[in-house]
Amino acid sequence: MHLDKRFSELQLKKIEKLLEMGKDLYKIDLHIHTNYSTDGLQTVVQALKKAKEKGVEIVSITDHDSIAAYREILDQKIYRSSEYPIIIPGIEFTVSYPRYNGRCHILKYFYDGTNNSFQQNILQNEQAFRNRVVVWFERIRHNETLQFYSKKYGITYSKDDFELFLKKKGNTIPDYPLLMEYLFSILREKGITVWDIYYKVQEYNANDMCTKRRYKRDQALKRFYEKYHDQEIARNYKKIKPLLAPLDVDDNNYSEFPSSGSLSINEYGQIPITALKNTGMNVFAHPDRNKLECIDEVLDFIWGIELNAHSDRKTNADILKKAKEQSLFLTRGSDKHSATDEFYEDMGFYIVTRKELARFVEMAHKSLENK
Repeated sequence: MHLDKRFSELQLKKIEKLLEMGKDLYKIDLHIHTNYSTDGLQTVVQALKKAKEKGVEIVSITDHDSIAAYREILDQKIYRSSEYPIIIPGIEFTVSYPRYNGRCHILKYFYDGTNNSFQQNILQNEQAFRNRVVVWFERIRHNETLQFYSKKYGITYSKDDFELFLKKKGNTIPDYPLLMEYLFSILREKGITVWDIYYKVQEYNANDMCTKRRYKRDQALKRFYEKYHDQEIARNYKKIKPLLAPLDVDDNNYSEFPSSGSLSINEYGQIPITALKNTGMNVFAHPDRNKLECIDEVLDFIWGIELNAHSDRKTNADILKKAKEQSLFLTRGSDKHSATDEFYEDMGFYIVTRKELARFVEMAHKSLENK
């Protein structure tokens, strides 16, 4: 078996047999990450077993810009085992979409992994990630917080050292979690904590001559403090990302001002959202409720929209409204990255009706007919 149209058709037949059982309600989780994502902390088997344990009947492994998990699923014939839920092919693409904060994430299901355009999309994003590494280390030269500690302790941050770090970690995609782990591994050796970085970023931000950028970073710092001030995060490398790479604070948007060394980069050569018109069913992942109108522009190739377990009630209520307005299919996803129960505490979130599931199957068949 190959990750092609036949695999999708096989999994669809399993779902159709599930429908024939005549149940009224089903549980699905179509957004799961494994250790084939750079920020994934669970194996394929761990993810599938946990879903099965919670009564989830249909899942999709949607690693970031990678289908490597499906090699394991196919090679080890995991997809045949009744020990696990039905597995439909999935991936979470990082795409360029200028109107939507520069970039967004699209979940793609029922694709043909042998399709040339699909393969080119993956290859282009792999190259884009390498391009971003070059920009990151240029930005680091202008990041006053990182340079302060560099001068004080005589430490260096280099692209070559980062590449060696990636090889040791066994990861091929240089994403944000790995960059933050690399940087913090250097800083932590000198006793520098997350809160040391927080206060130093705050100090330097007060001197930023770009008013808009200073305000955005200041708001990000306030949100950070409100969220974490009473938590044990001092040595958690993951928590330096919102400090060194605050969302939507990209120096490219303020080109008339000197670089602030922000590691947040929206455009780095990743595929444009329109490139997803090739094989498969496209679903807008965890949308920003303030940017939902952007979805209206891509309805010719966006099939659905996701209700994400990480989103708050207000966001999911607005997503439900948007889906109804545009007759978009609603998927449900935990966006789980580890084998914990954190996002499986409310299993009612993952319930779909028989009618919803039947519509999903119908749409899947149509997407397969298109290619």
